[in-house]
Amino acid sequence: MAGNFTMPHELDTTEVDMNGLCVLHLLRTRLGFMFSMSELAVELFKENPGAFIKDIRSGRYKRFHVTDEDVMLRLAQLQIPPESITVPGATLLPSDTVEALLRDRRKAELVEVVRLALLKVVSADAAKLLAQGLFEECLPVAIDAINKGKVLYYPEYKLQLVPVYLLGAQANLGLGRAVQAEDMLGIAAWLLIEDKSDEDKIAIRAEITRIFGVLYYLEKKYDMALKAFGEHIYYTSVQFGVRDLRNSIGMYNLFTVFQAQGEKYKSKRCSNVVVEWWLDALKEVVLGIPYKRLTPWETPQYPGREPEMENFKTQMERMYFKEVTDMLQEISVFRSSSEGEGASVAEVCLVLGLAFTHSRMYVLAREHLEHAADLCGSEDQETLVLINSCLKLIPKPAIHVPMPLQKSR
Repeated sequence: MAGNFTMPHELDTTEVDMNGLCVLHLLRTRLGFMFSMSELAVELFKENPGAFIKDIRSGRYKRFHVTDEDVMLRLAQLQIPPESITVPGATLLPSDTVEALLRDRRKAELVEVVRLALLKVVSADAAKLLAQGLFEECLPVAIDAINKGKVLYYPEYKLQLVPVYLLGAQANLGLGRAVQAEDMLGIAAWLLIEDKSDEDKIAIRAEITRIFGVLYYLEKKYDMALKAFGEHIYYTSVQFGVRDLRNSIGMYNLFTVFQAQGEKYKSKRCSNVVVEWWLDALKEVVLGIPYKRLTPWETPQYPGREPEMENFKTQMERMYFKEVTDMLQEISVFRSSSEGEGASVAEVCLVLGLAFTHSRMYVLAREHLEHAADLCGSEDQETLVLINSCLKLIPKPAIHVPMPLQKSR
């Protein structure tokens, strides 16, 4: 079966190590992920591409012939040999064709390698779409990852299936499909319980409890949401430490639930923790002002030991920064409505200014820093010093001087 199509302008590739025998390249196309027939023939089967393609053309294997210049250039960059000197174009093979060829040519042990590579790429795509809030696009990709994962891991390695089910659950939550989300969460929790391996499960438990908290919040089961978010903070603290920035997400989630319950004092306390933690972290990363880590652990009063905390820069790299700025902006709105425009709002604007500076979103950074300066007044010298220090880091906008028009002769 053959088909012709126009390839996209950009052609992303992923290297697939075939158990040390060779490295193949998985190519991303509009019709799915493809392998180069020529590379497969030469690198894995040690055959001439011209001879190898005769078997492909027998009609038993699906293939696609492309002649797009961008595709040919990308294959040349990867140093993949051409199939023919006289016939233009290249033959691309989908993963199911590659799997069939591996079985037919007595290399069935490599089928799992191909499947694992595809699962990693598809899971990464689903996670990226989820982070961007593209839930409708994410859901079919997540379901594809679940199906690929079940073929690979069930029933021997149940724990490996939990992350893909959590992707599907979050996509369903984003679409407001609470029943489907709860079903996927239930399966993920069951797989976790059924797994008898010695692998560390704290991070997965933290993620499951967080998503259950979101589900209960959307269903207005606020007491259950508080319990789930509290467990999320506990598991995150056990693994990374109480002051780890990932726990600021948990504190923000508590803030939203307390708001929904009308518990203004409790929601304010939780939001204060979020702002304080991010101010300390961004002062260190953006302005170079070190955070003085004073913890009571390993003292007679607190004999326990907290996990060694990663530096703030590393913690930030593990987080989706838009989620952080959205969270801080929501707290700014809360403070403005409950306390009015004043020092507390200025503090959040300062943190947002530092965050946008760190993200190199300088227009937004300057806007929030200048608003913070207007609100805090001249008496708050400490905040003004921080604002001015950050403003000095923001590049001045380029001044465009229009060229004078030349008189026509």
